[in-house]
Amino acid sequence: MKTFLFFLFQLTVLYIFAQTAGSLDPAFGGTGYVTTTMGGFDDEIHAVAVQPDGKIVVAGYSKISSTNEFFAIARYNPNGTMDNTFGTAGKVLAAVGTSYNQAFAVTIQNDGKIIAAGYTNSNYDFALVRYNSDGSLDNTFGTGGKVITQVGSSYDMAFAVKVQNDDKILVAGWSTNGANMAFALVRYNTDGTLDNTFGTGGKVVKAIGNDDAAAYSMAIQTDGKIVLAGYSFNASNNADCAILRFNTDGTLDNLFGTGGIVTTAVGSGDDLALSVAIQTEGKIVAAGWTKIAANNNDFLLLRYDSNGALDNTFGTGGKVITPVGNSNDETNGVTIQSDGKILAAGYSSNATNKDFAVVRYNPDGTPDNIFGTGGKVTTPIGSSHEVANAIAIQPDGNIIAAGYSVIGTNYLFAVARYNWNVGVGIEETAGENDISMYPNPAGDKIYVNMPFTSENYVINIYSLTGQLLFQQSEIKGSIGIDVSRFAKGIYHLQISSKTNHINKKIIID
Repeated sequence: MKTFLFFLFQLTVLYIFAQTAGSLDPAFGGTGYVTTTMGGFDDEIHAVAVQPDGKIVVAGYSKISSTNEFFAIARYNPNGTMDNTFGTAGKVLAAVGTSYNQAFAVTIQNDGKIIAAGYTNSNYDFALVRYNSDGSLDNTFGTGGKVITQVGSSYDMAFAVKVQNDDKILVAGWSTNGANMAFALVRYNTDGTLDNTFGTGGKVVKAIGNDDAAAYSMAIQTDGKIVLAGYSFNASNNADCAILRFNTDGTLDNLFGTGGIVTTAVGSGDDLALSVAIQTEGKIVAAGWTKIAANNNDFLLLRYDSNGALDNTFGTGGKVITPVGNSNDETNGVTIQSDGKILAAGYSSNATNKDFAVVRYNPDGTPDNIFGTGGKVTTPIGSSHEVANAIAIQPDGNIIAAGYSVIGTNYLFAVARYNWNVGVGIEETAGENDISMYPNPAGDKIYVNMPFTSENYVINIYSLTGQLLFQQSEIKGSIGIDVSRFAKGIYHLQISSKTNHINKKIIID
């Protein structure tokens, strides 16, 4: 018996060192990533959100023909398997208008309902769909769960959606009036009707200069002010990063930049901000890409103070440029960990193929060298192109990147999960919020007592090979876990919330 346990201990040590920050988590799909066919032709994820129970909601589109597309929503269990309690085998396809139905954003309401936003119809109108937590359309929203909004006189596309604290819904993107595109922001009441207290009839359209401008991302500050990120063209016909901040009534915030507008040129070519997040101290982080040369783009991060000035304590003059591969590297999503570290996701190209790319930065903008290689991770999923369009964090701190992978001739939904910390195998952690477990070694049942009850916790038990064997969410206080079906050996028990991540070793004898 002692020899057997010593052998398992050696395996445990190997598992600890194999699981490093930024490594693919083999407990997710067996490989660290999953691919999913939605409609049988081309499927792309453009947005991801994580529920409090760790389930993963992704939104995008499924293409049936050149003009016949559907809003496509899928929900995965925390371990990467399809959630069969959602839609049909975890999938929901919905036509909003008559054609061209694509979702580019998703968010989850406090009541668990899911809102996806994008565009529909041949003239491109804002499109929203709200789903019940089981994936069925919510008939209390718009018409049969769907809302279509013409913002300007021509094309309108939505790329971001957020829910305010009062449950009103904000959608941002761009609108075309005449020849040029402009930032567009629309607010809806909780039933999907336009909020007439916002802007003009619920709509705000703001041009920047005399050329095209577009919003691609949105964040809401703790004071309710609304930050949009995108780009605007300058007099040299190059794109600059553009950040706009609006008051809660839809007027531009004159305390930010110049009349609520900040534009930033990084290089001599195009610079785009495609994602935005707010740090706990109120600073604004925008992520996108900057063109270094023809067919050579690099990851770009910008950080602004709350007044819109570039933050000189971040990178070089508030700017961080990161080459990931040897050709095009583009950031599509950004999020911030609870410890202030910044995660950016997109793709890296070697001139032939594209791979998922995730980069983690310290709070000052320097690369986080404990993550991947020099702060960078690239992931080939298929044999061709893989692009991460969005990034999110699960309650246990692990990192979700979502986008698409080309398998053969088709595009498939692709989701990858990365370990967030060094030694997320069964290295034990403890602190003022330590837990008690008994008995350990255990026979038929093990009891876990958590004296810290202010948060809901998720408990996972993994085998040494990373297989998820048990999971229960929304736990407070104590729980008894039946382990009678487990083979004798050593296991990894992981307890996680938004602010605590605790790992324990348990022995079943």
